[in-house]
Amino acid sequence: MAPHAEEPKPDSGVDLIQHDGTKQYGDWRDEFHKTGVAVVKGVVTPERAAYYRQKQVEWLQSFGLGFDPNDESTWTQDHLPVAFKGGMYFGYASNHEKYVWEARTEPKVVEVFEKLWETNELIVSFDGQNVSVTKSCFNTPNIQKSQKSQKNHN
Repeated sequence: MAPHAEEPKPDSGVDLIQHDGTKQYGDWRDEFHKTGVAVVKGVVTPERAAYYRQKQVEWLQSFGLGFDPNDESTWTQDHLPVAFKGGMYFGYASNHEKYVWEARTEPKVVEVFEKLWETNELIVSFDGQNVSVTKSCFNTPNIQKSQKSQKNHN
């Protein structure tokens, strides 16, 4: 072993994936352990969500394929980078975009995972991001206001 390395610590033996249903939390973790998914509201502020949405729009537009969030005729494969099923992007180093890291490290996002796994020793995955192109995503006042503001500054 290298002189600066430490001996590996033994595994705690706690299986963080298994949950037998006997422990009840009284919060969103019960739903997570029952169904494998949970919506935790209030983790990201509406302002930060609008920021992330706008950054995703800018990212899609950066490919120069003619994507326009205000023109549904451009919400097609011809105008978007290649995605996997439902807007999952694993390529293009999309998982390392600055805004993606910002989202992963939002303090309340981190708190949710600390609470779920009952530890603050977390590792972040580098898998990808989802950008769903839908009416509910783009026909919002925040996107339209942000785009008008950008046009006024250009």
